[in-house]
Amino acid sequence: MGKIAIYGAGQAGRMVLKWLPGHQEAVCFLDRDPAKQGKNIDGVPVCAPEELTAAEWESLTEVVIAVMKREAAEEITADLRGLGFRNKVTGITSFRDTQDVRLAVLRLYAQQIREKKVPGAVAELGVFRGDFSEEINREFPDRQLFLFDTFEGFDAADIAAEDQKTAQHPYGGRMDFSGTDIESVRARLPHPKQAVFVKGRFPESLGQFENPSDSSADLPDSPAALPEQFALVSLDVDLYEPTRQGLEWFWPRLAQGGIILIHDYAGTQYPGVKRAADEFCHKRNLHLLPLPDLHGTAVLMKQGGVPGESGEDEAGTEKPAASVRRIVLMRHGEREHSHESRYVGRTDDPLTEHGAFQAYLSGKWLAENMPSVGKIYASPIPRCVRTANEAGRAMGFAPEEIEHVDGLQEVYLGEWENKTRAEMLETDPERVRERESHLGSFVFPGGESFIAGGARLMNTINALRARTEGDFLVVTHAGVLRGYLALLRQVDADQKMDDLPPCAGMIILEDSSADAMPRIAREPFAPEERLDDEEELGRLYTKYGTPEPVIRHMRKVAQTAEDIMRRSAYNGDRLRPVRAAMVHDLLRAQPDHERAGAAALIKEGYRELATIVALHNDENIDVSGDGLTAAEILYLADKLSAGDRSVTLEERFEKSRAKCVTPEALAHHEARYRKARAIQDKVERLARREDSAAK
Repeated sequence: MGKIAIYGAGQAGRMVLKWLPGHQEAVCFLDRDPAKQGKNIDGVPVCAPEELTAAEWESLTEVVIAVMKREAAEEITADLRGLGFRNKVTGITSFRDTQDVRLAVLRLYAQQIREKKVPGAVAELGVFRGDFSEEINREFPDRQLFLFDTFEGFDAADIAAEDQKTAQHPYGGRMDFSGTDIESVRARLPHPKQAVFVKGRFPESLGQFENPSDSSADLPDSPAALPEQFALVSLDVDLYEPTRQGLEWFWPRLAQGGIILIHDYAGTQYPGVKRAADEFCHKRNLHLLPLPDLHGTAVLMKQGGVPGESGEDEAGTEKPAASVRRIVLMRHGEREHSHESRYVGRTDDPLTEHGAFQAYLSGKWLAENMPSVGKIYASPIPRCVRTANEAGRAMGFAPEEIEHVDGLQEVYLGEWENKTRAEMLETDPERVRERESHLGSFVFPGGESFIAGGARLMNTINALRARTEGDFLVVTHAGVLRGYLALLRQVDADQKMDDLPPCAGMIILEDSSADAMPRIAREPFAPEERLDDEEELGRLYTKYGTPEPVIRHMRKVAQTAEDIMRRSAYNGDRLRPVRAAMVHDLLRAQPDHERAGAAALIKEGYRELATIVALHNDENIDVSGDGLTAAEILYLADKLSAGDRSVTLEERFEKSRAKCVTPEALAHHEARYRKARAIQDKVERLARREDSAAK
């Protein structure tokens, strides 16, 4: 297998990673930006060029330079040679010049539009210097080309909106799009007489057609009115609001069989583009096709045929999305005094900074996996407000877009509010015992019960269901969630009260208009990405009393797992086995520690990892498949690590064999050795296969 490094851990580098054929393995990203170093992109580490050893440089068959500017690529090539790299260096600029995916798609669709006689003009919203406009004009010499742009760079109002909508701010001095004007674009067009330039912020600039005398207009050759239909539209506006506005305006005017090309949809620089497109498509039950080009273009096509088919009604407008939608219930993040045995209901106990980070990661998970969430509701209690704000920031919501709803507040604890359990045992021991034997139905003196709080939450969510379209997020509290989930599952709230989301964890409901109540589509969980954070790992180690030698062992197992994946060219999620390794012995001191650790991970919201951890010492683990599983990787890595050092299987099992004092124990020991040996043989077989393919 050929081993390559990708120089540049930005958007272009990520796209190069997706281009690689199966016989090539990206072993690392090289980047001189300290903010990127030490991170992983799809399981591939990012490091500085100087971190590679001479042997590692020698093992590379190729370095791909993932930067767009030729001058920069030439400097990087000289840098690589200076560092001693003598093998192949490839620049993506040569690929772009000879194999421009977006341009090829434009030409193919232009041919199809002509063959199918799709009616309408063509257009580009976001022209800049006219590179793509020129190609559109060349492919459609007989159609009017409408070119919409400020021709002065980003509009200040759109930048302000982007500040509120996304947590990333890519624009600024280095992304200046003001260096253009209408005449310079016109001069490069092969058929300039077909061009209609519309200057100004979109869609306000459309007013020029209603009032041609508007002084801001520059339409010397414009028609009296805009066309009724468009056959092809290019959207290249980089930001959320103009992307949303462009889709809202052009889609109803797109002819059946016509397409919209959305630039930067799958890119990393402009997250607002993807969010706007995903929201638009989700509401209309439409589907985008991403392209593997350097800028992450996606294609949106209006299906041809009889009006009323393919998601449109007889007027050519979109049918509503399917009736099933999703509701996300999120618990607030970690509180400052959550470690105390204290009755906290509506008391203002603020989030820790780690709790805020938990909320942000959950919001990031939603942004990546459920971009269709269009509304956030939160309890007005400050810890929920901040949780919603942090999650919303990752999802592109401004704080003022989040609605605070009184019905989402925590259970009212009345006279017990903010009292410790020790205080209540001293003053009212009988009621403490009553409460602990009737968790759901116990009514706090002067307050309410968990089940009453759950009923209140149910009524509030039902009201939100009635007035909200599409998917939405609810940020609330543990107590009311206990009561609500007991009602939803139809179980005795006094007996079943433990299956809750962890701090900033989530439950996903599916809601159909045909059902009286939503159903649980995904049980409580937390994003696994939390375990990439040392603070979250430290929290778990402290909470469960994991000794330092065991922590060192788990780190060693994680390193060994990475070695196994590298050697076997494992093509699954490379982060999952590492995360499982970092928590597999969380409760090592307990009997049956594998099951105990798995149970703790389920409680923490890491259900998929719990399944892997439960098998890490199980002689019944399935090793029959041709490829490796995450569970097999952890199983073998654990057996190749003794404490914080590497050992052979024979060393590891010879030492533990002495502890087997009964025939039954020895039989189990031998069974585990055979399974570990079988996995190691599989790794060696896969490694030989990859080495053979590389030759």
